[in-house]
Amino acid sequence: MVKKQDNYKTDAEDSREAWQLVATIAGGIGLFILSVLALFLLPTELSEGLGLRSASIIAFFITTLLLVCFAIVAADGVFGELPWMLLAFFFFWGILTFWIAWVF
Repeated sequence: MVKKQDNYKTDAEDSREAWQLVATIAGGIGLFILSVLALFLLPTELSEGLGLRSASIIAFFITTLLLVCFAIVAADGVFGELPWMLLAFFFFWGILTFWIAWVF
């Protein structure tokens, strides 16, 4: 005799999942509409902000502090991971420079 497997969903479970999907999609559309409205309703005057030179200096210190924290946490693994840490330093420094200049 072949046993029937009970891994089918009930109608109530299907209905609940469908409503969750509808609510998620509606929430995403609502957030998109709110962000577009905020974009047009917020004042458009912006200050000059930071240049690349200032952002580069700030990014250098943030990156150095972050990698020193990584080295302290890594303890004995610092010497084996030094090439990767140097590569990460230049990657973080470059990315943070442009992010800081763009945001601020």
